[in-house]
Amino acid sequence: MEDIRFEYLNEFLQAMGFDEDPYSMIRVDQMDSAALEHLVEDVFSDLKQTILNANVSQKLYQLWDYLGEEDTMESADLIFVFGGAGVARAHQATRLFKLGLAPKILFTGKHASFMKGIELSEAETAAEYAMEQGVSEEGIILEMESENTPENVINGLRILKAIDFLPKKIILVTNQHHMRRSYYSFKAALDFPVKLIRQPCVPEKFNRETFFKDKDGFTYVVYEYLKMYGARLMKHF
Repeated sequence: MEDIRFEYLNEFLQAMGFDEDPYSMIRVDQMDSAALEHLVEDVFSDLKQTILNANVSQKLYQLWDYLGEEDTMESADLIFVFGGAGVARAHQATRLFKLGLAPKILFTGKHASFMKGIELSEAETAAEYAMEQGVSEEGIILEMESENTPENVINGLRILKAIDFLPKKIILVTNQHHMRRSYYSFKAALDFPVKLIRQPCVPEKFNRETFFKDKDGFTYVVYEYLKMYGARLMKHF
């Protein structure tokens, strides 16, 4: 099993003066959503009113850096793009494709509830952006049924097997705070040998220096640790 640094979240909370253990609010069959939301709200409220000292700043950056770890870039057979809002992922995949680092891009994701007024799936929306930037239709593979990270992987791999395309090296693209969970989900689903190369992109609305000033950004980062913990309880990775 993966050695996941769950303690980074506890260390940050303790540095902020919170003794609650968020992981105790999660069980295999349920999550105390109200308690977790209340805790995140309280911590973020304190963050907004606090002049960050060196210890708190270090713990915050540690939270982000661990999630967004990346690998040395090298060429591959495929760029695999996880589903999600915005064009940051599509932009990163397109940039890598145009640099000649892989001949194919696999975009994943069903139509999401946040995509108001858009009929296309996340995968189609990303592909449309890529083609507008010069990626050929022949260079794109679509997976349009997945609704979450594990499904992105499982459905994407199923499509690759169906077209008899088993890459030896795959570049993974998703937002920085989403990369570690995506990477572990991909490793856990693999049943053929492949090298994974992590190339995260900076989200559109926040980054390493600002995520803790943005409620959504801070919440996303905290919940990545909680989602990894839930996956560990269910023995996913």
